[in-house]
Amino acid sequence: MDKQAFVHKRKKRYMAVVLSDFETNVQPHLPPDVAEAFKGIVRQKMHALALDACEVMSLAPGEEINGHAVDLRDQVQNGHNHRGVTA
Repeated sequence: MDKQAFVHKRKKRYMAVVLSDFETNVQPHLPPDVAEAFKGIVRQKMHALALDACEVMSLAPGEEINGHAVDLRDQVQNGHNHRGVTA
């Protein structure tokens, strides 16, 4: 299994555990729309983290991540404009 496949496999496992615990312990105390919104955020953030890990693993020695580009990508993926305001 290559490194990226490993990261995505682990992401799925960890996300399943987090969401299962949430559904058991927290979701019963929340309105359904709030719980579903939170689960969507968890999925989005876990996916972004896995992509970041894959990106870091593909760097050659001495290369660095462009932090500004990563922040901009995150804002676009989250539906925010350059000022961090939801579009």
